[in-house]
Amino acid sequence: RVVVVVALAQPQLEPEGLSRFLICAETTGLEVLVLLSKADLVEPAQGQQWIERLAAWGYGAQAIGRGDPLALGALRQRLQGGVSVLCGPSGVGKSSLLNALVPALALRTAAVSGKLQRGRHTTRHVELHDLAVDTLLADTPGFNRPELPTDARQWPLLFPEIRRQQQAGPRCRFRDCRHLQEPGCAIDRHWERYGYYRALFDQGP
Repeated sequence: RVVVVVALAQPQLEPEGLSRFLICAETTGLEVLVLLSKADLVEPAQGQQWIERLAAWGYGAQAIGRGDPLALGALRQRLQGGVSVLCGPSGVGKSSLLNALVPALALRTAAVSGKLQRGRHTTRHVELHDLAVDTLLADTPGFNRPELPTDARQWPLLFPEIRRQQQAGPRCRFRDCRHLQEPGCAIDRHWERYGYYRALFDQGP
């Protein structure tokens, strides 16, 4: 699975930036989980709102804050079995999270720049760590703007909102429908990220 780690605060969580990471994660064809870090810096209701918002996008999500053993235990359960790859922007606490999950590690952590609200890269390599029996965890270098696929034919396949409608309802008239109000399109436009989806075609990735 791919675990996209984003912070609820410091740096501020931006829907467009999160969507870029989710699109990239979708290209793997693996299960995608969103982990909302730094939950201790916001009100619990804010974390819950994001969990519900992400559910509407088609993603499971969990909020976790520093020093929260219950949330850490719940995360361990969710990651049980197989390989989980942590990815996300720099400065969201991926290395700190890995230290909490695997206390034996002594990874360097970096403070977030107050001026740019972006973290300095801490992880410079990808390495697998044993989390439990038959469970591996990988940390990847942080970066703030991942490159999106340039083939526009892939984009409709990378949004769960579109996939769910295709599975539940009638098919579009044309197999190569981009779901941008073409004749015979069966996809409802009333979903939150439709504006972002359309902008991909209007402005490019």
